[in-house]
Amino acid sequence: MATRITLGDGAKASFWNDAWLQGQCPKLFAPALYNISMRKNRSVKEALAHDTWLMDLRSGLTEQMTDELTNLAALLDDVQLQPDEHDSIVWRFSQKGSYSARSAYILQFEGAIKFDCHHLIWGAWATGKCRFFVWTAILSKILTADVLLRSNNYFCPLCMRNLETTYHLLVDCPWSRLVWDAIATMTKLPSLELATWNDSSDLKTWMNMRFRLAQADNRKKVLTVMHLVLWEIWLERNRRIFSLDSRQINVFLKKVADEIHHWNMAGAGIPFDPG
Repeated sequence: MATRITLGDGAKASFWNDAWLQGQCPKLFAPALYNISMRKNRSVKEALAHDTWLMDLRSGLTEQMTDELTNLAALLDDVQLQPDEHDSIVWRFSQKGSYSARSAYILQFEGAIKFDCHHLIWGAWATGKCRFFVWTAILSKILTADVLLRSNNYFCPLCMRNLETTYHLLVDCPWSRLVWDAIATMTKLPSLELATWNDSSDLKTWMNMRFRLAQADNRKKVLTVMHLVLWEIWLERNRRIFSLDSRQINVFLKKVADEIHHWNMAGAGIPFDPG
């Protein structure tokens, strides 16, 4: 329950709907009785006065209802209202114990998986499909060798010699490294140059390093280029698997150059020298 209730005069707490009875909500441990109650919104004070809650019940109790009635009545025997004190209802999810829209909003994310690299996704000028792909790739959720293992085909389709993982396919494959080296020259973005790469084993770390090595005014451009190239490498991989068609690296780079041109026409602002 989101609230904790300390019973006083019983005027504020709801008899059926609040967790006031030994920390429990009566409708949860006596659901059959709750269903036949004709007045479900009475306060504790109203319900206990002259056993009004009992008179609110429709006739014709079943065996389950009788058991619930016996248990509920036994718990109510120990209840003593405090006429001189108000009920205290405390919101459990704020330090002050009072409800706020902010605390309720934060509560929605309890148990959520935190993603600490949102800047790598939203900092780029990129199409929605590219953002989504890079997000799933960072989470290692793209369908790589783990799926292909079912058909005993787990080699990288770009180099045909290493186990295909997200990081190998998109970054560390010899074919992909040649692509990134050419792209660094084409876009004149030094943080993409192979000489700046250090040992890393996952896409998130690699992208973060490229992002942080870039000058402040180039960071968005670097992210944008990474989104575009990662997406194009993924498309090339799928082309080789599903269409049995592979492009030479110079043809692939021409395709990337065309995409950069199209993205720039739409406002991406990628520095570009086709050479």
